[in-house]
Amino acid sequence: MSFKERWIHAIIYEIMLIIIFTFVLQYITSHAMSRVLTLVILLSSIAVVWNFIFNWIFDKYAIGAREKRTFKTRFIHAILFEIGLILPTIPVIAYFLKIALLEAFIMDIGFIVFVLIFTIIYNYIYDRARLYFISIESLNK
Repeated sequence: MSFKERWIHAIIYEIMLIIIFTFVLQYITSHAMSRVLTLVILLSSIAVVWNFIFNWIFDKYAIGAREKRTFKTRFIHAILFEIGLILPTIPVIAYFLKIALLEAFIMDIGFIVFVLIFTIIYNYIYDRARLYFISIESLNK
């Protein structure tokens, strides 16, 4: 993937998560929508930077066509990504929601379970759509 495409991939991913998480977190915590949205945008910003760095490194080791990656490879990718993201997000969640670090950790685990599933599905669909658009582009040349 090119530098530009890597950013497009990450931005679409984060926009979808911002929308979903803002409503879910506001419902679960009953905090003001503005506070929850600020938290989710901050978490998303952290995740976008980490997403770019992590995927760049991962792609160096997981060589070959992305659309041919197995479920096992995608699962390992998602797990490693979330482990790297959890450390900086726990204190941010605790601060914004005014909860203990342990509570923030438990909440973050819930996010991770959802995000793991979402990540696998998102990347699978994105790679298939990317392959489709690449094939259409090559037919038009």
